[in-house]
Amino acid sequence: IYLGECALHHAMLIADPCQDYQQLPEPSSSNQAYVALLLGDLQKDQLAQLPKDYQAFARDWLAADYAKAEAQMQTMNKVSSQLVAASVLRGHLSLDGVRFVVDQASVKGYQKAVIQWLKYLQKHTSSPQEAQNIAENLKVLESPSL
Repeated sequence: IYLGECALHHAMLIADPCQDYQQLPEPSSSNQAYVALLLGDLQKDQLAQLPKDYQAFARDWLAADYAKAEAQMQTMNKVSSQLVAASVLRGHLSLDGVRFVVDQASVKGYQKAVIQWLKYLQKHTSSPQEAQNIAENLKVLESPSL
């Protein structure tokens, strides 16, 4: 439960050091690798311990080949995995990559994730028109009637 909560927080751009999970006695090596990925502390020798969906992505991320890592993120089967990978890439993720995860989260109805990623995009876009469009979308998404 704690690991899922931590991953969900990261997917929605909420800082979480995964302390509740890390206080558990003797976590599995695969779970330790996943937490290391979430926290940006993954080591090369932990790659094989990650879930298969993340291995190619993490290999490229560790190599600082962020464009390849982003492409790997886009091929992941689960939107939740895409959101987690995007959060790991944050700071190196292209604006098109951000738009991709917003679209994917929107299709699945992940409203809170859409809101958080739209706010991120709004802060980072250089287009005043896009920022305005995002502000209008956020107004609708955050209205009490939804």
